[in-house]
Amino acid sequence: LLVIGTSRPTDMRRERHALRPILLQMEGHRVSREIRLDLLTEGDVATYLGLEIEEHRFPSEFAGWLHAKTGGTPLFMSDVVRYLVKREAILKTTRWQLTKPIEELEGEVPASVHSMIELKMDALSEEQRRILVLASVQGEGFDSLTLSEVAYIDELRLEEQLDELARLHNLVVPIAEVELGDDAVTMRHKFVHVLYQNTLYDTLTLKRRMLLHERVGGVLERHFGVHGGPAAAELAQHFDRARKPKLALPYYIKAAENAVSKFAHSQGEAYCNRALELANKFPDDERDRPLLEILTTLGRILFMMSRLDDAASVSQQALECAERLGDVGAQIDVLFIQSEVFLWSKKNDQLDDNLKRVLSMAEEHDQRSATAPAHLIFGMQRTAYGHLTESCLLY
Repeated sequence: LLVIGTSRPTDMRRERHALRPILLQMEGHRVSREIRLDLLTEGDVATYLGLEIEEHRFPSEFAGWLHAKTGGTPLFMSDVVRYLVKREAILKTTRWQLTKPIEELEGEVPASVHSMIELKMDALSEEQRRILVLASVQGEGFDSLTLSEVAYIDELRLEEQLDELARLHNLVVPIAEVELGDDAVTMRHKFVHVLYQNTLYDTLTLKRRMLLHERVGGVLERHFGVHGGPAAAELAQHFDRARKPKLALPYYIKAAENAVSKFAHSQGEAYCNRALELANKFPDDERDRPLLEILTTLGRILFMMSRLDDAASVSQQALECAERLGDVGAQIDVLFIQSEVFLWSKKNDQLDDNLKRVLSMAEEHDQRSATAPAHLIFGMQRTAYGHLTESCLLY
């Protein structure tokens, strides 16, 4: 006789189900075996879409979005797909296709999924729910040390609660121990599904979100220092959501530099563009200095991406900011960036004008350190056109 049954392990542990000791005894006597079902992978989701919605024309990234949205939970995944069809976000013309860009699907969550999530939340204590709501402010991933300081709760007590939330409720999962900027050790956790984080975060009013993002940013700043280090992007986003643009700006610039160091130039550009949006809202007399720093960084990034015309345009805007500020050193720095752009785009007249201007400013303002790189770029230009004798003299 073969008997096959299904159960939720978290329910068995949490509710001290009468079946649990029986199953443990059967496993001990080797007359039963538990087969744990893993969550779906992104490939599984793509396969499901191909089987359930034949001959579709979904963009290649749709399966990845659906997997990330539902955490690979089959029930959540199928509910979201049915919901998108009902809302005509997925529509059949000649073939099934999306009717809006993937970015616009973020808020699309069916009521059935929300109801299931709320049911899980109802099983929590008031303290556990508060901990998870505060954790949701940090994002899909969070660390226990930051959370304990934001929640004003003893760290050991918090770790015990997070262990219960992971073991009995399957709402969060520990990832790894990590060190913060001041060498403090903390445990990194993440929500089992991003939908849990989204649902909890949505319970906060706008004002509470702003205050909590500012508090999280302040805690991270204390641990990582004013330069932010690897947490620069996280700090920028928290202060941005707290509507503290002057606090967010330097971290966006640092985040852009961090991204470039990992060859993530498009991400660096995105950070600079967000910083520009914030800086352009500053009063006129406070705008040029942050704009100069952002545009200089963005100009370098665009140059590295070989978008030479864009780099030249952005560098010209940075130069105008430096001129309005009367900052000679910044003007020379920007002129060098622009000169590299002109060198590689073969705009020799503009290159000559720029470098002559650098040499003139260097002499007038005693900026002698600028003369060597100017001669170097001149030499590179002459070498490229075969004027080797002249280039040797410049080198």
